[in-house]
Amino acid sequence: MARPEGKDRGLFERPKDSGVWWIRWADRFGKEHREKAGTKSAARSLYQARKAAVLQGQKLPELGRRPLLVSDIIDRYLPEFVTNKKNADDDVRIAKLWKSEIGSIAVESLQPGDVEKVKSKWSAEFAPATVNRRLAFLKTVFNRAVRDELTERNPLGSQRVKMMRENPEEKPIITPEQELAILEKLSIDDQRAVLFSLHTGLRISEQLGAKRSHLNLKRGLLMLPDPKAGKRQEVYLNPVALAIATELLQGPKSEWLFSQNEGKEPIERDRLSRTFSAVAAELGYTNLVYHCLRHTFISRLVMLGVPIVTVQKLARHKDITMTLRYAHLYPEHTAEAVANLAKEYPDSRPTGTKTGTRKTTSLKEPSLIAS
Repeated sequence: MARPEGKDRGLFERPKDSGVWWIRWADRFGKEHREKAGTKSAARSLYQARKAAVLQGQKLPELGRRPLLVSDIIDRYLPEFVTNKKNADDDVRIAKLWKSEIGSIAVESLQPGDVEKVKSKWSAEFAPATVNRRLAFLKTVFNRAVRDELTERNPLGSQRVKMMRENPEEKPIITPEQELAILEKLSIDDQRAVLFSLHTGLRISEQLGAKRSHLNLKRGLLMLPDPKAGKRQEVYLNPVALAIATELLQGPKSEWLFSQNEGKEPIERDRLSRTFSAVAAELGYTNLVYHCLRHTFISRLVMLGVPIVTVQKLARHKDITMTLRYAHLYPEHTAEAVANLAKEYPDSRPTGTKTGTRKTTSLKEPSLIAS
């Protein structure tokens, strides 16, 4: 933001061309203050008065305007995120997380190191994609604050805080042994949530946002709303998922499929995610996070030889290139696939013509050289 020179130094108009002028001045401790003055002439007079008071060493307690906090700008721009957006609930939750971590820090005081500390904390519990989504949210908030001249810098801009590296192929696949060990240490409610994810491939936000009204047990489907597409997504429920859904419906009355506090609210996402990671780490599976459940669901389908197009549909990938990232799992099972082919379509040659018993005179061998 360009600073006016001469008699207009310390003045700025916000929003631009609005006719509303503000002043920016520093007290005797070097702390910056901003005040709304109104007209430009009023801003000039107020700025000179504040400058003179500071030079004379006067205390100005009445000017101790609370500094703009990170929580303030999050609250200001959150409505822009949630309007007609599919992931509105996620954004509200992310906003709450940032406010609990750094919301009390003044915008002008926030340093990249403050954000890095939070990033480091989250990276120990959540998948890189989850952490990156949270970082992207805060970066966008600050970009808009800079745009509206609420601050002059973005502590996440210019690569000050780098995104985490994401590589879907490096995510571990949960083995049956690991699955059993983890389930044994979880509560019954968390067992149901984990198994349901393993057998449906639901993202955690989809799973905990699912409502009982979305179930169609007769058709074996969970019909998830998709506001962006204007239709519902069909999630197929296998016998394990159907059994869990039936058990959940027999629990406390609730709007939500997975609920807590006697059905009054959905299971808290971060609590479930942290619990899963903590139990896995306790068992020595330090690289497992909740999203590995979805990754395992997709990987198991591929390893069972399910056609890639079908896997795409079950995983609800809009672009098949995302599904193709799992194709490297196919080669390990080609021998089994060929063996299964023989089971379904056994040797159908007439008796007496199979290897070792076939009479060479019964069939003419193709000649390699024309006679």
